[in-house]
Amino acid sequence: MSDLPFVYPQPHTPLSKPTPFRATDEGSDEGEKRVRITSSVPLPPPTVISQTNVHQQSFVDPRLETGSRRSRKGGLNFVDDQRYTKKAERLRNKELAQRVQAFMMNQGQVSLLNKASMLDDDGTITFGDFGTMKPQVIPQGEFEWWDQPFCTPSESLPTDEVEEQPSLSSYWDRYKLTNQSQINGSFNFSSITGKIVVPPPIPAPDPKMELPPLTIELTKKERRKIRHRERMQRTRDIQDKIRCGLLPPPPPKVKLSNMARVLTNELMANPTLIEKKVREEQIKRAQQHHERNQERKLTKEERKQKILKKAHEDVKKGVYLALFFVVDLTNPKLQYRVRTNAKEYHVSGVCLMVGGGVNLIVAEGGEKALKSYTRRLLEGVNWKMDRPIPPEGSVLPDPSTLIPVDQNRCELIWRGLVKKQTYRDFRIETVNSPQAARNVLNSVNLGFLWEAFVKHSASDASFSHFEE
Repeated sequence: MSDLPFVYPQPHTPLSKPTPFRATDEGSDEGEKRVRITSSVPLPPPTVISQTNVHQQSFVDPRLETGSRRSRKGGLNFVDDQRYTKKAERLRNKELAQRVQAFMMNQGQVSLLNKASMLDDDGTITFGDFGTMKPQVIPQGEFEWWDQPFCTPSESLPTDEVEEQPSLSSYWDRYKLTNQSQINGSFNFSSITGKIVVPPPIPAPDPKMELPPLTIELTKKERRKIRHRERMQRTRDIQDKIRCGLLPPPPPKVKLSNMARVLTNELMANPTLIEKKVREEQIKRAQQHHERNQERKLTKEERKQKILKKAHEDVKKGVYLALFFVVDLTNPKLQYRVRTNAKEYHVSGVCLMVGGGVNLIVAEGGEKALKSYTRRLLEGVNWKMDRPIPPEGSVLPDPSTLIPVDQNRCELIWRGLVKKQTYRDFRIETVNSPQAARNVLNSVNLGFLWEAFVKHSASDASFSHFEE
């Protein structure tokens, strides 16, 4: 045992506790000093107060609820038959009584109304000395409307008494059943069999139409990656076939840039001959490349069919309609450009030459086609070109009726998506009056385009001379 110094145990020093807070009747501390308790001394358990003497304690407010707030789980509470129907009837009768009461109060009959109640328990409304009113109760049938084909009416009404829309009371009188014997005699059980009635299938509006699969639009970078991956795979396949002996190895691709490195020995012997052979090989490779391109090139008819196919696919995605306004179309060159561009972009429609500074172009087609045609009319056509010189001997127009060339322009008035395509081709028509142009558009259910033009002309000061 080692000689360690002996340490005497020190007495336990109690912790200093804060002064408790004692509130007076005025609500302040007795010592006028508030101390915040920061020690983590556990609080004593709460004192449980019995329910018998809870109201005898001076510090308990008897107005507070002392019972348990837990909800009791009860059984199912079913609603009585016609509970809400009767409630609705009472509310309607009460509202009617209030209206009648307000009317009588306006007439100065308040003394008569105070002599009796307005609404009794059985639904009878009493209006003082004016009398009583009992609401009409509509009887309810014993069977539903789907049982009507299996029921035989007890009595038939005369033909002259049949209403166009029979009420519920007349319907009930026709199929009124009083006892069980009448019920058994009024049903037609011959139409009830053991077979199962299967309704016929309703055909689809267009059974041939098939929804195309959803396509994922790839970005330009993703398409480049896929194209590079496919090209590398084709190159690997060719290399594998060459290794297996299925394909002969390609000849070396000698160019003027690598001629000295590939054919070093031959070049030292006869450089002029080697250069001639290399140039001939380059010309031969270029010729083979051109021939392969010509083999893949489409013919004129195939290119036309390809363009038509794209145009039809564009129309299937949605038919778009546009309305253009042109001030002057008397120039034959402008008419030719309007008609030729519509044919080029596969746009159908009509051009109405009304006169008096009003010409309307109605164009319809696919989204891409109409977008290209719109850009061509608004940006690609020179509408202010000079008029051609008329031939000799022709009737010259009145100069006062001609519109100045610098005022000619083309505007897009309306553009939107329609349900179906109206025209099959593009044509130019000349009409005599604005009413005739409106009738032409109304005949093909495009009258709203004329309304759009009228609204546009009303907001434009340059149409002050135009009269519909």
